[in-house]
Amino acid sequence: MKNGMSWVMVGWVSCALGADVTVESLDASSDGNKTESPHVLFVNVNGAVSAAELKGAVTNIVYEAPVHLAYASVPRMDYGKLLQKNPENPCLDRSAKLVVYVVNDPQTVSFVSVPKEWALVNVAGFETNNPLLNSVRLKKLMLKGFALACGAGGNHDSTRCVMAVDSFSPATIDSTGISYSPFASAPVQTTLDSFAGIYLDEPGVKK
Repeated sequence: MKNGMSWVMVGWVSCALGADVTVESLDASSDGNKTESPHVLFVNVNGAVSAAELKGAVTNIVYEAPVHLAYASVPRMDYGKLLQKNPENPCLDRSAKLVVYVVNDPQTVSFVSVPKEWALVNVAGFETNNPLLNSVRLKKLMLKGFALACGAGGNHDSTRCVMAVDSFSPATIDSTGISYSPFASAPVQTTLDSFAGIYLDEPGVKK
């Protein structure tokens, strides 16, 4: 089930993270403080990727979806807690409408998601000796995680869309562009439209 297989889980989301985690806004106009606007949160687990590289890849998402984005880093996480029904577990960040967990674990599947809740992206196996290629791949992985969290799956637009169904493994990820085709952008936008205040051009509204 590794190297590109995507598991989609349906159920309650438990936080799986501690309450003392600092959440940093990635909005261009932000000073790095925690955002109060509804946003999509990317969590760097145990230094899966350097903070600078991950933030750079995540901020690239605004070209495809102009939404509030945020970043957090945690030293460890019990992946199993993501799959538990535990609604009493307090949320890490109540303003986060979607969460993408980024890990680097050769023993874990490449992609797991609960549509319209969260996604887990495992960068293990996608690294190369080429820094430029790694940067491009990381941007693609973050776009994939973002779309999976929004509920978009793979599609057959293999020449353009980063969500092409045959581009979810290290051997095939370089075959696509770094953007969404309408097959992915439509379901992504539908999900984002359901969160008041998540877009950069509208005031933050708590739901």
